[in-house]
Amino acid sequence: MKSLIPGSYTFILPASRLVPKMLLTKRHTVGIRSPDHLACLHLAEQLKGVLLAVSVKKTAACGDSIVALEKVFRNDVAFLLDAGDIESESSTIVDLTGSEYEVLRQGKGEI
Repeated sequence: MKSLIPGSYTFILPASRLVPKMLLTKRHTVGIRSPDHLACLHLAEQLKGVLLAVSVKKTAACGDSIVALEKVFRNDVAFLLDAGDIESESSTIVDLTGSEYEVLRQGKGEI
């Protein structure tokens, strides 16, 4: 796993007791991702911790600008980071909760 991150991978792992209940799945697992994107890596480094983040798919309501996104999401998020255009290809999701790994979705990352 260490050789694949940062990169286009999401790893499903058993959740520890440190994971807030509101973030847990019914299986008590958590998805961990360290994207190979300089803005994300720099932000995590500056904050000296982990980030809880989601990606936003563009809709007609969102438009193309950060101003439009702020209008739609201003009451739901702490802040928005405009990191410019990024690739939209999905990450590869790998379940590591069993005795053997299982690729749940093949994305950009090669296994």
